[in-house]
Amino acid sequence: MRACASAGHADRALTLLGSIEQQGILPELRTVELCLKAIAKNGDGARASSALEVLGNMERAWGTPPSETCYHAVINALGQQGAWEHALEVFERMGLMANDESRKTLAHALRNSGKADRVPHACLRC
Repeated sequence: MRACASAGHADRALTLLGSIEQQGILPELRTVELCLKAIAKNGDGARASSALEVLGNMERAWGTPPSETCYHAVINALGQQGAWEHALEVFERMGLMANDESRKTLAHALRNSGKADRVPHACLRC
């Protein structure tokens, strides 16, 4: 999974994650983080909906709370796709976990989506 993340091979990462699930194994947090990083690094935004799905699976099916790294990767992927509203929703789901790096990630995603005017006041110092 690390190689997929480094190279931005989103499809391979998602296939590996699916294989783990099919074997009835709960993926480790680091495995999911790397999968989400691969999706975000892919850069074309086409897999942003897959990133949202993985995030949802973490919370509902696997009972694993997402880490900051997971949230940031999903926000990045959504920003690349121009799905700024979903990026904002994911940021809001972070709650108290959100920090300066989270705000910078959101601000970058909104700017990439052409929605710099939507950058929340808390992000303006980013």
